[in-house]
This record gives sequence, C-alpha cells and structure tokens, in this order.
Amino acid sequence: RSSEDLADDLGGDFSFRREPVAKLYCSPLDFRAPPNYIFLPLWMMHQLRLAPFDPVLVTWVKLRSGASVTLDPHQDKFLKLSNPRAILEAELKYYSAATKDATISLVYNGNQYDFDVVDCV
Repeated sequence: RSSEDLADDLGGDFSFRREPVAKLYCSPLDFRAPPNYIFLPLWMMHQLRLAPFDPVLVTWVKLRSGASVTLDPHQDKFLKLSNPRAILEAELKYYSAATKDATISLVYNGNQYDFDVVDCV
C-alpha cells in the first residue's frame, strides 16, 4: 500500500517536529520522495532549524478547517506594494496549513517577504 493511498484514506495533514522548535503543519504536495526522505520548502527548513539529511519526526494529524489567518509582516516595504492584500491572497494559496507563531515567507517580484503567523481561526 502506498503512502499516497494512506494519505487519501486518512484525509489529513502531517505534523513535523524537531526539538526544541515548535511543531509545523503542512499537507503533502506529492509522494515522490525516496523511502525515509521528505522534501520540505526552504522556509520550513529554516523555521525548524533543519539542515539537509537531518532526522525529523513526522506524524499524521487531523486539522480543523480555518477561516482566517492574521499575519504580521517583518518588512514594512511589503505594505507599500500596490495592493498587498491581492498579493497575499495569490501567494497564500500555496500554503495548505498555517501554524500559529511560525514565520512564513513569500517571494514576490524577486523579493522575499517574511510574516509571523499571529493567529489562525
């Protein structure tokens, strides 16, 4: 039985943890990683303080659906972009889950913008 079949049957997401950093949540994009390997976005590796080939604990969790997220930008220049709300809406569709107190990154027009996740409802 493949990991993809298992994830479809479970209908959930995965939780990643590496002590002493808090947990992060995400959904799998695909299941093409070799056995005992995972591919994570760079922002997630930074948040978990991971280096390539570091061991992590992966568990399956069922997350409740969210209605909104509150973000605090690290850079004021993001707010000065034309229509930052539309940029956020377009870029956040690539995030399957948000974790309170995590920092996420968006790249727009070649610039990286970091945001603290203040709240998830």
